[in-house]
Amino acid sequence: EEGDPIAIKHVESLIDGLARGIFNLSCTFNPDRFVIGGGISRREDLIPRLLERTKWYLAGKGAEGLEVNLVPCAFRSDANLIGAAIHFRESRK
Repeated sequence: EEGDPIAIKHVESLIDGLARGIFNLSCTFNPDRFVIGGGISRREDLIPRLLERTKWYLAGKGAEGLEVNLVPCAFRSDANLIGAAIHFRESRK
């Protein structure tokens, strides 16, 4: 966010890798929705950039008819902590 060229390069690489994965899963399973969680989901620009890059892959492979629905998970970066707490509680029963 502050313009560091190394950080920008790595964020771009991350977005590209996620978009390729979403592209592959879309073509293979065509799910109704992709839910993105974790710390990265706090980035306001993540979903639009992922969607744009995924659509680029879809168009490049002639699959632009597939609808891709990307949303951040409700608990964003706390999702893993909530999951761990629930797992701990359930495993103690």
